[in-house]
Amino acid sequence: MAADLPGTAFTYTPLTDDPGGDAYEAAQMNTAYEEIEAVSTWLGAGTDIASKGGIRLTIKGQGGSTTVGYTGEVAVASLAGTPTTLIPGGAFDVTVGAVIAYMVEPSSGSASGGILTIYNGDTETIYDDGTNTVTVTVAAAGQMTTVRAAGSLTYNIMLNVLVWI
Repeated sequence: MAADLPGTAFTYTPLTDDPGGDAYEAAQMNTAYEEIEAVSTWLGAGTDIASKGGIRLTIKGQGGSTTVGYTGEVAVASLAGTPTTLIPGGAFDVTVGAVIAYMVEPSSGSASGGILTIYNGDTETIYDDGTNTVTVTVAAAGQMTTVRAAGSLTYNIMLNVLVWI
């Protein structure tokens, strides 16, 4: 916790460069560390930061003028036999492929997770217990969906789409 850091006091001093060109002062660096730790403690105390539509960050190339790809995360609650759109076709779609870290929690049975690479036009299985199956598909038009492809369970799914182009 911030109080455990020796020689620091919780303040909101911004990091500013010394007009003389000297490096940032240690006290200012400690303040920044305390602020980060205070935010972490605040989140750990049960305060929710939620997004219903997922989070997407646009990744620009060197110089910042050209979009290279995207990163983000999305969750699906109570997935069943109707496909759920993870990334819509059109703007921000998957034109090449995606790398996904995922966790699938079935309504009964054992959860599973992993990391997969999926390319435009492909379907990959992210859950299979021999009876129940969940897949992720990237359509040729770039839309990414997930669906219960077999069985009768429902699923809570968390997908961290590490990168997609």
